[in-house]
Amino acid sequence: MFINFYFQEMSSKIYKNSSERGFLWPKKSLGQHFLRSQAVLKEIIGAGELNQKDVVVEIGPGQGFLTKALLVTVGQVVAIEKDEKLVAFLKKQIWLKKNRQKIILVTGDVLQFHWLQFFQEKKIESYKLVANIPYYITGQILRIFQEIEWRPEIAVFLVQKEVAERVCASAGQKSLLSIASEYFGQCQIVDYVGKENFFPVPKVDSAILKIVFKKAIHLPHQNLASRKAFFRLVKMGFASRRKTLFNNLKIAFAEELLKQAFLAIGLNWKVRAQELELKDWLALEKFFVN
Repeated sequence: MFINFYFQEMSSKIYKNSSERGFLWPKKSLGQHFLRSQAVLKEIIGAGELNQKDVVVEIGPGQGFLTKALLVTVGQVVAIEKDEKLVAFLKKQIWLKKNRQKIILVTGDVLQFHWLQFFQEKKIESYKLVANIPYYITGQILRIFQEIEWRPEIAVFLVQKEVAERVCASAGQKSLLSIASEYFGQCQIVDYVGKENFFPVPKVDSAILKIVFKKAIHLPHQNLASRKAFFRLVKMGFASRRKTLFNNLKIAFAEELLKQAFLAIGLNWKVRAQELELKDWLALEKFFVN
């Protein structure tokens, strides 16, 4: 059962001597915007389908607002934080000291961290991913956990609204990001989150993005080389959104071969990459491979 936590609303009036008052001012350079809504917190916990058997990786625990809820809800939390001052702050918290056996607090950059080695050393066989991540590195974080061979079962991200909509885009609005997300899992926007739920208040609204990752045996390609070849084709197709798919691909393929491929698959000559579904890309790749 989810336990409600006492939450003291952050106010700019109390930030003098903030470290002494149990608060550290968010760093603009790291894109820090701390969540301050229990209602949103509950939605994140619910979207993750979390229970006491779960190991959860949390990216950017900040001041621990989400971390506290995770420690009550799951069996173990691995929290990675780049900001050394926040790590020091967290280590002093009474609630963290009481749950020392349930948390691994790592000082590090999620983009540079050796995740596969870490999971092997800690003997973590499965995990879920939860994060309120800085907007400017959302795409990079998604790629890391899509491409790693030790992918999470479920990922729940609190991200910029526009990014969430790009990840879950429908036909006509597809991007490399949405094709990759569909390739590796099923995504959905759980709910939208107003910017007033954060401190400091960002310029844009956010969304709770949920991705249920496919097991490796259910991926379209069973080896890394084939997967890389597939995404090279997709990247080529999205090279210039203003151009037709045909014109983007003719840099690498003979026009006659492209005409045969489009005819065999049933693609219009003037179609653009953003109009293709995952199944269309897979069919196109299959034609070229065969």
